[in-house]
Amino acid sequence: MIKAEMQSGFQRRLAAAKVVTEFLENIFLTPATRLYKLALFTSEDVALTVSTSWRCFVFDSNITAARRENAAVYFYDGFLGCAFPESGKYETAKFFDLTKEFVRT
Repeated sequence: MIKAEMQSGFQRRLAAAKVVTEFLENIFLTPATRLYKLALFTSEDVALTVSTSWRCFVFDSNITAARRENAAVYFYDGFLGCAFPESGKYETAKFFDLTKEFVRT
């Protein structure tokens, strides 16, 4: 799954020994395209069935290693139907940051 904006632009090609320039609408994945959100679903199951187990890898330009909550919830949860895996290290760091902010205020 790729969330990318559609663009318009020009294409130049050689046709019948002359150069033809065409205007194209709804171009997908040009070199100028910025990919803000990507998802890759993988499965080790050879035969796909209703009970196939999937892993999802999500790229969101807002996510950092320390601040995964910056991810767009509508994309990974609402659109993809995914959730972040439980991580004791992450939850501890988040608790520490929230507690520090609470004490500060």
